[in-house]
Amino acid sequence: MIRNYISIMIVFVVVVSCSSRNITEYYYRNQRVLDSIHANYKSLITENGFTLFFKDRSYKSITLEIFTDSLKYIYYFKINEARLYDTLLKYKFKPNDFYLLMNDMIRVRSLWVAKLDYYVGSKKENLIYISFRSRPVRFFFSQQKYFMINWFQKPQYYDHRGILLDEKLQSAYRELNDRTSHRINDTVAYRISNRFR
Repeated sequence: MIRNYISIMIVFVVVVSCSSRNITEYYYRNQRVLDSIHANYKSLITENGFTLFFKDRSYKSITLEIFTDSLKYIYYFKINEARLYDTLLKYKFKPNDFYLLMNDMIRVRSLWVAKLDYYVGSKKENLIYISFRSRPVRFFFSQQKYFMINWFQKPQYYDHRGILLDEKLQSAYRELNDRTSHRINDTVAYRISNRFR
């Protein structure tokens, strides 16, 4: 009994300790596609803000949230529906860029792309992030985890372990949605959460 418990704990420690290395390796292995998602999303949000979410594991259905000055519109589409194209034209999105964004997200199995506003002191900042389901060893009692890759607008401060520091108080950690972020490079970091947003 104790031997089984110790074996399970060793496996758990190995999975947890390898997760940061695996996410960083994943980023560098897929950097061209991930950076394309970031660049496409950044160019598309200039007119209207939006988020894009793949609703199912087959990547055939999306939820599209579009933000206007006063309202948030939520649409549900199959990715090959003609009314998706019509909606993109209605809100002045470039359909070719939007479909490229969707195809890149499908290639790397990304669930969600969005912009997150946060504050450093009283100054409003934002970042773009994409989220993924994690694929660790799953135990019957474990909860699904998601990891998010964040693109900051400028280089960030990190401690010696690669944890994101507050810009003003470089001795304190900065949390985004109650999660610490870990360095991939100076402007890209990741965080792990129980939620995909």
